[in-house]
Amino acid sequence: MVSAKYCRSTTTADQVLQAIHRRWPEGCDILHVHNPLLAKNSRLLGILEHLQADGIRLLLQIHDFAEDGRPNAYYSSSKYTENCHYCVINSRDYGILLSAGLVEKGLHLLPNMVTPIEPKPGKPEDKKFILYPVRAIRRKNIGEAVLLTLLSEPGTRLAVTLAPDSPQDQTPYKSWLRFAEKNRLSVLFEASRRYRFEDLLKSAESLVTTSITEGFGFSFLEPWTAGRFLAGRKLADICRDFEENGLRLDHLYERLMIPLSAFDENLFFDRWLSCIKKNVDRFGVPMGTAMLRESYRDMTKNDWVDFGLLDEPLQQQAMERVIADTQLRRAIRDHNPLIRGWLYPPDRNERIADNRNAVSACYNKDVYRERLMAVYKTVMTVDVVQKIDKARLARAFLRPETFSLLKWGEYGLP
Repeated sequence: MVSAKYCRSTTTADQVLQAIHRRWPEGCDILHVHNPLLAKNSRLLGILEHLQADGIRLLLQIHDFAEDGRPNAYYSSSKYTENCHYCVINSRDYGILLSAGLVEKGLHLLPNMVTPIEPKPGKPEDKKFILYPVRAIRRKNIGEAVLLTLLSEPGTRLAVTLAPDSPQDQTPYKSWLRFAEKNRLSVLFEASRRYRFEDLLKSAESLVTTSITEGFGFSFLEPWTAGRFLAGRKLADICRDFEENGLRLDHLYERLMIPLSAFDENLFFDRWLSCIKKNVDRFGVPMGTAMLRESYRDMTKNDWVDFGLLDEPLQQQAMERVIADTQLRRAIRDHNPLIRGWLYPPDRNERIADNRNAVSACYNKDVYRERLMAVYKTVMTVDVVQKIDKARLARAFLRPETFSLLKWGEYGLP
């Protein structure tokens, strides 16, 4: 008996083919599909399978993985599309997919193009303004940006441009609004509702990023094109490509360590252990409790831990201690030397110019077009037999030593 889901996938595939032939009567050379491994449409993988059966050559471009902290978008009962070409936007994902079963002739690296932010006339508002130009979703680690202002010179202010638009991010976001108001912090949320973006950009002494996860990493590239300095957290596995292409990002820190005594460590451990067990079960990647406990000990070596691994309530608990305790502030600054003078390194202007030139040379439209056409040529001429081992893929992302409650946990739940 044929399932209704199968019939609907077949119908949709036929509709795609009809649309292709209306535009190109002889058909298309390649169907280039973006982000197909996120289960936003539960029938998509079936549709792609039908299109393959009708002779369509597929290029599946992966921007995000469900295995990278998006369990609700996981195709738990479907295999990923086989025997077609894949491409990714960074070398981290390239290496992960090779280790998960893909072959070099069927996997391509296609970094994104960066459109320069052309400086526009703006009205400066405050010379000690740092700007975080993001939607304040959990993964952007808003609390850490606020913490940086507490560890900086008195009078340093933070502006966050946009509120989140996803339902799951609303409650944690509102908790930051209440926290900032309660503690009278120098933070302006939803700054783009009050000021034009070009005015904020002109006002900003620096831009900041504290994100704990990125796909491509535009936030590490775009600020330099506008002639602005970027400070904050570096995601080493994402930034490796940029540094190999000439960007100087060694002023960014990879972890912001705080002492376990600054918050309820027992609560953190319980939440962390419960959350990681829940997610390794979701993806079928067994990890024993003894191994997880050992990973936790490594992660909290010398009784310090990365602030970006905590959830919002624990971050706020630690920040209240920081606000009240000058010795704790000093200890955190001493333990994290890259945040001392983080906004004003001696070679600041030279670094801005060098990084702007590197972005312009390596991520422009002409370079992107050349890379894309080379990928298309290979997809059109090279047949591949390959498939993704989903368990190995999940294991590459589910690493206890970097397992963050901001990324994987549900707000307010263990």
